[in-house]
Amino acid sequence: MPLADDLGLKGSFQGEKLAKVTKDVSMRLFQDQDRHYIQSIGAEEKEGERARGFVSMSQSSGLMSLLFRDFWQTYPSALELNTTGLRVDLLPALEPGAYTVENANGWFHRLYAWFDEGCYLMRAGQTTQHEFYLWFDRDNDIQKAVRQAEWFSQPLLAQASPEYLCTTGVLGGDLFPKTPGVWDSYESFFESGFAGLVQAREADRMYGWMNFGDWYGERGYNAGNNEYDLAWCLGMQWMRTGGRRCFTPGLEMARHYATVDTIRGAWTENLPGVVWEHSFNHVGTQRTLDELGFDDHARKYAASEPGTFQGGMDPQGHIFEDGVWLYGLLTGDTFLLDTAERVCSRQADFLTPTFDFEIERGGGWPLINASGAYLFTGNPYYLNAARIMVQRCLERHDPQHGGWPHVPPINETQGAPVVGGKAFATGVLSYGLLRYLHVEPRDRPEVEQMLINTADWLMNESWEPGNGFKYITNSPTHVGQGHRGHSCLLNSAIIGYAYEKTGDKKYLEFWNEMMAGAFDAGLTGWGKEFSQGSRQTIFGLARAMRAGITACKSLKN
Repeated sequence: MPLADDLGLKGSFQGEKLAKVTKDVSMRLFQDQDRHYIQSIGAEEKEGERARGFVSMSQSSGLMSLLFRDFWQTYPSALELNTTGLRVDLLPALEPGAYTVENANGWFHRLYAWFDEGCYLMRAGQTTQHEFYLWFDRDNDIQKAVRQAEWFSQPLLAQASPEYLCTTGVLGGDLFPKTPGVWDSYESFFESGFAGLVQAREADRMYGWMNFGDWYGERGYNAGNNEYDLAWCLGMQWMRTGGRRCFTPGLEMARHYATVDTIRGAWTENLPGVVWEHSFNHVGTQRTLDELGFDDHARKYAASEPGTFQGGMDPQGHIFEDGVWLYGLLTGDTFLLDTAERVCSRQADFLTPTFDFEIERGGGWPLINASGAYLFTGNPYYLNAARIMVQRCLERHDPQHGGWPHVPPINETQGAPVVGGKAFATGVLSYGLLRYLHVEPRDRPEVEQMLINTADWLMNESWEPGNGFKYITNSPTHVGQGHRGHSCLLNSAIIGYAYEKTGDKKYLEFWNEMMAGAFDAGLTGWGKEFSQGSRQTIFGLARAMRAGITACKSLKN
């Protein structure tokens, strides 16, 4: 931004006292890490940890100020002021040795692997997005500018009542707001996970434009890339409870997923997928594993899964757009809305001509996206795509036993060939079918019966009384190893649905058995576990509440 003139030019970073700027005295604020910045005014320098990206410059015409939102969180970033004008560096020039294995103290492959010899390493089609505010004032009042910057850093957030928001249906069904005495154990469960999520972000240093908004840690080195839809989980809890503490990190995840993890460009027109799976460095890297400096465990795992975890793309699975839709509508951000529409359209275009799946969740993920896209847009194209997917679910379903037969890899069954099924993956598909029924204007009794049959399969074949769900049914390796955990949470809605449709108390009794102790341990702050535990559990609790259940038994001694 050029100046009208440089007469009497003064500048200030971070709301400090205005200092004179001349041809010999320029100013620069550079955040090069999440915990380090350097600020220079002429020959004077000072360092600190986290800078506010706020600059003001005073001329005879008044004061111009600029706030670069999330300045330190989206490093490297810089602001520079001299007699030619104000420069905002979204991708500032770097020194050749700025980010290397040697100077990263073990953090290189997590935080800096997308830098090389002073250059940014970006996969084709990646986007980085930033936001800044610019304002003018006739007064040369720096404190007034500071107050304005504080407002822009956390602007007003409109909030309807949770009671109203939970009955709009925008979440795919009627929910209940946070209510004292009603599922207090779940609210505490969510709170423990959310607190851990915030702590994990700080401990894992999930900042920088390639990381900000995401989570880290699967298999010891994977970035999450919104797996199980953290944006949706946090946006939904904001609608249930109010306050912005959940809203803001959910929006950050949605923006991260729509930029860094979703690719664009004319060259993508014929690609079946445009969203990167969870992987190290989000989208993989050209560097070898030795160059990245992984530990032995991570190196061996990455080498064994070269296509998937070094920057893979599954056009059918690991794509979660509900949270992007939700935040696009809540904020009016057309970039988010356009991204979600593009991804869901691409998925529907590519999958529907020959839709099929092996593991149950492979049918659930795209069905959730298609049903959600119709819910959020009303475009019948998405409803038609969902109907095609549901038809294949009906064809693949086993009406005698229930469930959808799955042939697991033999390395999961110690070499024994098995036709079985997985309860956690069934929870994903059943959730997709319930979302479909929520938006489908026609009566679909055959889909309703399919869900009831699947509830029977979960009770009679997948569940081990006293233990929990077997990982794989019909697998001799997994007999006697049933476990509780997220499989129970992911299936809480389908069992409640079976009771609502039939009135048969056996489903209610099983629901209580399945959910006993479900919230005893609380949630961890690991992003995948947090999202798995909260993305659809509340829908099962809402069904239980309608049956008069507002708490579950604890299994603690």
